[in-house]
Amino acid sequence: TGDAATFADQWLHAVASVPTFDSVAKALELGYVRASTPSAGVGTHYVLWSQIAKPFDPARPAMLLFDERRQPAVLVGYSYWLQSPTEPEGFAGYNDHWHQHTGLCVVNGWVDREEASSPSTCAGTYLAGGDLWMLHAWVVPGYRNRNGRFANTNMALCPSKYGTPDILRCPGT
Repeated sequence: TGDAATFADQWLHAVASVPTFDSVAKALELGYVRASTPSAGVGTHYVLWSQIAKPFDPARPAMLLFDERRQPAVLVGYSYWLQSPTEPEGFAGYNDHWHQHTGLCVVNGWVDREEASSPSTCAGTYLAGGDLWMLHAWVVPGYRNRNGRFANTNMALCPSKYGTPDILRCPGT
């Protein structure tokens, strides 16, 4: 079918682009900035803020996800973050499920807070998020996600449930 062939081509382009971004040094050189603390099941987000307003390109994600538990940090996936009034088309077919983050407070490129912030309590740029859509894609060879290519979290990035406080665990573990 057309969607299957288009998806396969898009996925190949995404995977083929991995060497372009496979180190923090390369990401920084390309203009990405560290924009979050490490998150269980996802890693650390590095964002290319200018990419968010551009059309979907499987080989050019707005965010790179790194596992900073390893030194040097390892690229583990992409996160596409697009500005659109409606859910973006993204990858062909029906397997990608976009989600939204609302009430983001961004200070000097760093996502300082989410949902609890408001324009009046944000010391930087407030993003309501109603027109921002995100999609995680586990495109990096060796980090295949058993929950699916577009699952929000990757169990390979979850800390052990033994000795890890509940707040630092992945959902469902």
